[in-house]
Amino acid sequence: MRKTPFRQIHMDFHTSPLIERIGSAFDKETFGRTLADAHVESVNLFAKCHHGFYYYPSTVGRMHPQLSFDLLREQIESCRAAGVRTAIYTCVGWSEDTAHTHPEWQEVGMDGILGHRVPFTRATTSTSWQKLCLNNQAYRAYMRDEFAEIVTLFHPETLWIDIVFQQQCLCETCLRDMTGQGMDPAASADRIRHDRMVQIDYMREMYSYVQSLAPGTAVYFNGHPYEMDLEDDPILTATNKRKYNTFIDIESLPSEMWGYSHFPIAVNYVNKYDQDITMMNGKFHLSWGDFGTIRNTKALEYECFRALAHGAGCCVGDQLHPDGRIDAYVYKRIGAVYSAVARKERWCRDTRKVAQIGVFTTRRAGRESPLDHNRDLPVEGTCRMLDELHYTYDILNLRDDLSRYDCLILPDKVWTDAAATARIEQYLCDGGRVIATGTSTLDLDAGRFQLADLGVEYRGMSEYTPRYMRLDPVVFPSVEPMDHVVYEPGVDVVPRPGAICLSDVIHPFFNRGEAAFCSHRQTPPDRSGHP
Repeated sequence: MRKTPFRQIHMDFHTSPLIERIGSAFDKETFGRTLADAHVESVNLFAKCHHGFYYYPSTVGRMHPQLSFDLLREQIESCRAAGVRTAIYTCVGWSEDTAHTHPEWQEVGMDGILGHRVPFTRATTSTSWQKLCLNNQAYRAYMRDEFAEIVTLFHPETLWIDIVFQQQCLCETCLRDMTGQGMDPAASADRIRHDRMVQIDYMREMYSYVQSLAPGTAVYFNGHPYEMDLEDDPILTATNKRKYNTFIDIESLPSEMWGYSHFPIAVNYVNKYDQDITMMNGKFHLSWGDFGTIRNTKALEYECFRALAHGAGCCVGDQLHPDGRIDAYVYKRIGAVYSAVARKERWCRDTRKVAQIGVFTTRRAGRESPLDHNRDLPVEGTCRMLDELHYTYDILNLRDDLSRYDCLILPDKVWTDAAATARIEQYLCDGGRVIATGTSTLDLDAGRFQLADLGVEYRGMSEYTPRYMRLDPVVFPSVEPMDHVVYEPGVDVVPRPGAICLSDVIHPFFNRGEAAFCSHRQTPPDRSGHP
């Protein structure tokens, strides 16, 4: 049963120390009532922002220098009076004031830049914050003090902890850890591996600490707990991150780097598990911090209704003006959408997803940077096709239960170990069906596919790129009977006895090069020997 509210607001409040009279227009009666009138069930409120300042009188760090009262407490009391739940936000990866006060707590990049912030870039990039190292034990002690203060003062139901990732840190602590574990700090693969170990360890330690302070407190670490991987490494898999998150928020603003393909892929990886999920978009035209904007109503409706269709709740990102005045016009629009969401919720509660097809991710655990936002191009292409064909699907790792699916798809480059191969073979013996493309299940050293039932023998990577496909017109009567170009490199295979070939491969006359070329782009198909 879902415990997390369906209709939420994430109210950013990253506020410069150069702006005076912070919260001067805050109206305690209006604030909570505006949220309630907009059908908001819960709001994330700021204890501390990326600038590193606190919005209550803190003994751990500095309250915002232009704030004269306990804004966070006033916001919480206003919301409670209006019947709106509150979660408390803080940030650990970016904190400008902390970075200035303790530069020794910052990460060090491969370029030797402290905190990763390239000088003179704040005017040109929205993410040019100084990055603190989550592996620094003095900084961890500071964060434990902050969490203890927040829990003691405000008794939150939920702590929402932001920027929980590493960026291939080479500070003294991380260098010592890597060399002590036999890793090579000069190798990016080892730095990424170490990042993941630090990230998981940080979540584990801080989750346990918060529970020791207030058992049952919901905790969310914004560190991509929905990240896909094959669960091929029990130490590095993102499954370990999900252990320390009470629920999963999928931050996915379609208007910026995430795009519209991001959310459905991320949610179809995690919505097969019994864990509350919320889609997080924003009211912005562009992205976070975009003042003076209201998202197009149709876009906001589509994103929220799509969340419901995938078994997720909705969390719309907003940013409060430094004067503390909530924008009635923004919440009039959000309220119209949330009113429609509320009317649909009775059909969305206590539901369980049913999927026809299982699609394996191609991502190996701990080998990808989480900052690539879950990009898995073979999976993205597969999911777009399945969406257009109106098939329901889950995105799988090697340890997921296979028995519930009518068909499994292994797109292009799915690595499998012996145990996973045996489970897929058993699935086939039990009457299941498999579609595999490219190098999926290929043992390159042995020169063969591990999944023998694929019905083809590996002959190597294609000599030609691009190539052409000529589909069997009897099997594919709706596809034009022509040679269709395949732009990406492929695999040469031959069918085993008893296998049925549905398409011929037609090579070009030659690969395009400096001396051999034809027309503007690819070389045409060589039809000699073909009808």
